[in-house]
Amino acid sequence: MGQKIAITGMGIISAIGNNVEENLHSLKFGKHGISDITLFETRHSGNIKTGEIKLTNEELIAKLQLNDEKNATRTALLGMVAVKEAVEGAGISDINEYKTGLISSTSVGGMDITEKYFYTYEDFPEKQKYIDSHDAGNSSLLIADYLGLKGIVSTISTACSSAANAIMMGAKLIKNGVLDRVIVGGTDALSKFTLNGFNTLMILTDSYNTPFITKEKD
Repeated sequence: MGQKIAITGMGIISAIGNNVEENLHSLKFGKHGISDITLFETRHSGNIKTGEIKLTNEELIAKLQLNDEKNATRTALLGMVAVKEAVEGAGISDINEYKTGLISSTSVGGMDITEKYFYTYEDFPEKQKYIDSHDAGNSSLLIADYLGLKGIVSTISTACSSAANAIMMGAKLIKNGVLDRVIVGGTDALSKFTLNGFNTLMILTDSYNTPFITKEKD
């Protein structure tokens, strides 16, 4: 018999809800989260629709009750919101009571901030603090720091499979006795890099996607 692993808490923030309950409600009633871009500057605004979380970074910081944002990018802030809900849902009061780790995943890391100043960091000394946040692992460290987690922290970045690989890696760490419990998942913020990349591949649409609707044949 293999060791059984239980999911004791979940957290999510997405374009269709700011928590698990809201996301479940949207899925049950077919509520989509596709809308015009409003929270970051792009020449595609008004032409391409995206799944955008409508809370600003300032609203996320307030939601998290952060006294010091520690140069956190949107990717890290979104991850903190989801992790906070998951830990509270699991009823965990002492994150380090058992051997606990964090396997976080991301594709763009802090690129939502660093892409703005990539060519001009020398001209904006006050923005140089964000250089370290470009690294994908930075968001994982900030999330762990927010939790006060002292255990293993690792980052996976394998594009669209990142979060699935984080889940599998977490399960292996528990099965092999490395950890007693592990927080797994993924977080990404919309960025010009992502939007322009997919647009170059010509796989974006200027209308609402309806993948499960088929037309009857005449």
